[in-house]
Amino acid sequence: MIETVLFGKILPSVIFRINPENENIEIIDGQQRITSLIKFMENEFALNFEENDSAYMLNGLKFKNLSSDLKKIIWDYKIPMIKVLVENEKTVTEIFLDLNYQPIPVSNNEILISLSYGKIAKEAKDCQNLEKMDK
Repeated sequence: MIETVLFGKILPSVIFRINPENENIEIIDGQQRITSLIKFMENEFALNFEENDSAYMLNGLKFKNLSSDLKKIIWDYKIPMIKVLVENEKTVTEIFLDLNYQPIPVSNNEILISLSYGKIAKEAKDCQNLEKMDK
């Protein structure tokens, strides 16, 4: 996951909501990505590359050991985020399960099609449009 950030690739979006009862941000999907990034930046683990990987020279380095340029890449990385407008816990659970349950492995082509035309893509776009209207 840290490697994805360092190489400027796109991470899956973090899905969150604002709890209407207490105004707290609640992460529906993506908690592990955020936690991993924070733990790496707190030097709790080192990068792990295989010998045949082009970034093997970074293997074993913790955040504190990275060059200023690499640290800046991490600090400046924009994690994609989607705010969903749901009020009840049942819907939050349903969203999480929809995003994480895959009884049959999907092909790369199926993923591309779903991102372009699927229900989740439409809902994500609708959420983005609603968020723009909130501003």
